[in-house]
Amino acid sequence: MARKRRKRSRKKRMLRGFLALSAMIMLCLWGSSVFMRRLVIYKIHERNLEESSLILSRAFPLHLDQQVNAVKLFDRLARLQYSKVDLNTLELQPGQYQETPDGIRIHLRSFISADTGNVPSKLIDIAINAGSIQTLYDRKAQRNLSQVSLEPEQLSILGSEGSRINSQLTLSSYPKSLIRAILSIEDERFYYHFGIDPIGITRAIFTNIRRGAFVQGGSTLTQQLAKNLFFNSWPGVLRKPFEAISAVLIELGFSKDQILEFYLNEVFLGQEGNTAIHGFQQASRYFFNKQAPELSLAEAALLAGLVKGPTRYSPRRHLERAVQRRNLVLQKMLELEKISKSEYDQSVRQKTVIAKNTNFASPAPYFLDYLKKSVRDYLGDILNTKNPLKIYTGLDREYQNCAEQALSSTLIQLEKAYPHLGKHKLPAQAALVSVVPQTGEIRAWVGGRDYAKNQFDHVNLASRQPGSTFKPFVYLTALDRKLNQYRVARTTSLLSDEPTTINIPGSGPWSPANYDHKYRGDVTLRFALMHSLNLPTIYLAQKIGIDAIAQTAAAFGFGTNLPRVPALALGAGEISPLRLIHAYAALANGGTAVTLRPVLAVADGEQLSHRAAISETQLASPAAVYVLTTILQDAVNSGTGDVIRSMGYQGDAAGKTGTTNDLRDAWFAGFTPNLATVVWLGFDDNTPLRLTGAKAAAPIWASYMLCVKGLEPEGRFIPPPGVTFKEVDSQSGMLATEDCEQESVVTEVFVEGTEPVTECRLHGGRGGRDYEGDDHGDFGSNQALHRRSWLDRLLGN
Repeated sequence: MARKRRKRSRKKRMLRGFLALSAMIMLCLWGSSVFMRRLVIYKIHERNLEESSLILSRAFPLHLDQQVNAVKLFDRLARLQYSKVDLNTLELQPGQYQETPDGIRIHLRSFISADTGNVPSKLIDIAINAGSIQTLYDRKAQRNLSQVSLEPEQLSILGSEGSRINSQLTLSSYPKSLIRAILSIEDERFYYHFGIDPIGITRAIFTNIRRGAFVQGGSTLTQQLAKNLFFNSWPGVLRKPFEAISAVLIELGFSKDQILEFYLNEVFLGQEGNTAIHGFQQASRYFFNKQAPELSLAEAALLAGLVKGPTRYSPRRHLERAVQRRNLVLQKMLELEKISKSEYDQSVRQKTVIAKNTNFASPAPYFLDYLKKSVRDYLGDILNTKNPLKIYTGLDREYQNCAEQALSSTLIQLEKAYPHLGKHKLPAQAALVSVVPQTGEIRAWVGGRDYAKNQFDHVNLASRQPGSTFKPFVYLTALDRKLNQYRVARTTSLLSDEPTTINIPGSGPWSPANYDHKYRGDVTLRFALMHSLNLPTIYLAQKIGIDAIAQTAAAFGFGTNLPRVPALALGAGEISPLRLIHAYAALANGGTAVTLRPVLAVADGEQLSHRAAISETQLASPAAVYVLTTILQDAVNSGTGDVIRSMGYQGDAAGKTGTTNDLRDAWFAGFTPNLATVVWLGFDDNTPLRLTGAKAAAPIWASYMLCVKGLEPEGRFIPPPGVTFKEVDSQSGMLATEDCEQESVVTEVFVEGTEPVTECRLHGGRGGRDYEGDDHGDFGSNQALHRRSWLDRLLGN
């Protein structure tokens, strides 16, 4: 009896232990399923939020006299998915347009503007004559307008780990043919297993053994979903156990229909450049330019076949292979009686037509990389939101296209003209960045010649010597009375262009030379800069002081660690194109630096939640900057940058070429009243390019400016208060009198208070005290004053 009681007691304890263990297992499973449910929902919400948060271009203005060809209006409308309707259509809906006998009628959508917030929908008649916009008529308000704006274009999604394209549909919105195709080829027992399918695994093992190769997998849709959400980057051997456990927990937390909907929206189906295509809705748009509900049976089967290998079966790259896989999917559907024999025959015979020009690759990839990496620095806590964000930038697709085309085509031309470029072990690299000086908006950003081959961003990360693009800041220091303590120069000041040797403590003697190794005696300040002469620049720097120049350069963004040596005047030190554009944009803006604004505004939901303020700092006198600008205009018109004019660009422009020691780097930095642009070329290993800025960089700048010409109104350089224009006799350099010959009288510009006051003595002038007691504002040697006329010195003769 005692033995029986002990046996019954042991059984009871074992039963209690088993029940307790079962309860603990059930509790753990329940808790794990709740946790997994929340984790999946969070992960999908996080991705949807990230993939719904968009980076947008600026809203593009249409204005009177604008060139329609330059705007490429119909291309813009196509990118914005406006649809063309027949002229007989009486009522246009937002997002539609029609061509009219005298132009185009557009029903503009409402949108959020970075500048003004909510912009209502407008029905606009645009009259076009001789290729330009003549009138803009608002049919709703019944009035003429001077300007309207097209809504911003999508540039990318905010995703921080590489771009993902993903659109969400409900399960009921997907066509049944697609769902049947997916289940047939990927998981025919989906509705009968619990996340892991032992029958499917066993069948796959025997099939693979029989075929002698891995031809069939045993993963369920639920396992594939777990992989996409959590374990995509894990090694296969390590991933499988966790994938299986997660699949079971997902099955406990969601219904089968919910899991299938997640899967259809999440599964990876292709890669376009740096953009990943996720979900069948987006794949439908990418491969067939259709919405998923519009897919034919054959198209649905082809997309279902992609799951096994999106790269291997991509119809863009391997159409024949993709069609074979499609037919295999259709065969499986026929075997499972999901389709009829007639449907199978018709679908197998259907020709596969892949949509052209459907490109999800992000424009301006270097800029977008920079923005995504630094977006938190600009937005901070604004990113901590539960709503999708719209991040507005100043980038414009046409400016960007012009920049990429100018850089690419010019590099090809240079490599044909200079074969040594193509023989180098690395391709020559180039960068272009273009900004609006008054607002800090970035219009175009090209960080290299081919993003697919080299993701190093030369705009932001390449630090190279600026060469002669630094010289304008030496001359500005001399022209601005607030920037130097020596004396203020003027355009007619004489500078010595003679051989010189400077003894540098600790380094020994230094004997700089001009690029052409010619010496001109005394030349004017204007001539020295417009022709980028080294020796006059060194002489001027010695007069006004290297410390003063370094302080000016630091204020304009060249940094505080510049070498305090005479060679600084010729561009010693290093700078990136991004920092150089900041300096030149300040010149274009009259000496006022505006902080560059990669982000203009952010909309949280349907309202603007943040607008980046314009931050301005006055760095130099507008009058001195204007005088400097007129010299840089001469550099473009007839100086080292005259290739700009020879290539046909005729708008107001100022700029400076730059070439570094041993011809390693080529630069051109220039600006118009509305746009500042910097171009750089060189080799990544710092091998000499063996080309000057005039030959290599200036043509890219000119090509870009010719392309963007007409996109916006042209401006003029307007003289600010504090400058004065004087008629000067070209022979004497003194104020012209009635006795001077008219053909020898020229108009020169001066900072007010520095203009000459002595009348021309060669033609009966009354004399008088000249500026600073110096008849010619002479910074030079004075040796040739009586041997050569002022005009000779001005022209460098």
